Amino acid sequence: MNCLACRRLLLASPRENAPTLHAHIEQCADCMRLAQNLQAFDRRLARAMRLPVPDGLAERIVLPRIKTRRWHYGAVAAALVGAIAIGAMAPTLLESDEPALAATAVGPFHPAVEAIAMVVEQEPALLKEGRVGDPRVLERKLKDLGLELKKSNISIRYIGKCQLRGNDCDHLVLVTPEGHASVILMADEHPSQRVLVADRRMTALLSPAPAGAYIVVAESPRAVKRAQKLFVQG
Repeated sequence: MNCLACRRLLLASPRENAPTLHAHIEQCADCMRLAQNLQAFDRRLARAMRLPVPDGLAERIVLPRIKTRRWHYGAVAAALVGAIAIGAMAPTLLESDEPALAATAVGPFHPAVEAIAMVVEQEPALLKEGRVGDPRVLERKLKDLGLELKKSNISIRYIGKCQLRGNDCDHLVLVTPEGHASVILMADEHPSQRVLVADRRMTALLSPAPAGAYIVVAESPRAVKRAQKLFVQG
């Protein structure tokens, strides 16, 4: 882990316990100082939020709710209908012949969300500078995950190593007839099911592999689906 990745992780999650993070902090005085300052701030913030509950707070909260009970139930019902509609539509994002995906809420540190951020923020510069990794390494990494790519009319560009959630991953780009798709290979993630995420006008699909996971990122659910189908168990 380098200083940039370390500081991004510390600022996003000061209580992160990733082994690679601690290994870097122990060797870098500047990052150790930042970690200590963030932890101290986190403790001060936690103490500041421990306020005593004012007397009569329960009555002040309950009474207005009685006056607006009709609106409250209507709002809850509308919210439930909206949630059910979203859950029902989520599987259709991968077309009708796909198995239903679990409607899972994810936070900003979910690997699929971080993969989208990496593709949006870092990939254009990597492509522009012409970074290319060894194709033999990519073949080995796919094999290690228990995967292989179908033979088809696609162009494969192995960018090389990247970091996600403090772990080393492998980054490749596919150019298919349906468009451009980015793929992140993750040996340290072991999801039990696929998860579909939309963020920054991009779509990411996290899929389990026999010995890890991989994330496909593209501009549409259709492009994600087509790219994901190129990977089969080897």
